[in-house]
Amino acid sequence: MLSYKLPANLYSEIEGLEKSIADFKSGILPNVKFKAMRVAFGFYEQRKPNTFMARIRCAAGIITPEQLSEISKM
Repeated sequence: MLSYKLPANLYSEIEGLEKSIADFKSGILPNVKFKAMRVAFGFYEQRKPNTFMARIRCAAGIITPEQLSEISKM
C-alpha cells in the first residue's frame, strides 16, 4: 500500500490553529482575521449561523481504514 509522510510542521500548524480558535472565542481575534485562518484549514461556515463544515484533505487521495475511523470520531 502507498504511504504518505506527514509534513514536519503539521503539529505546529495545528497548535497555531488551536490558539487562533481560543483567541477568537475570547474576543481577541476579530472575525475577519479568524475567517482567513479557518478557511485555509478547510473550515467553512454554513448558511445557518455558527454551523461549520470541515473538508478533510487526503494526500494523494489515500486514506486508511484506521484514519477514516479516527475522522468519524471527531
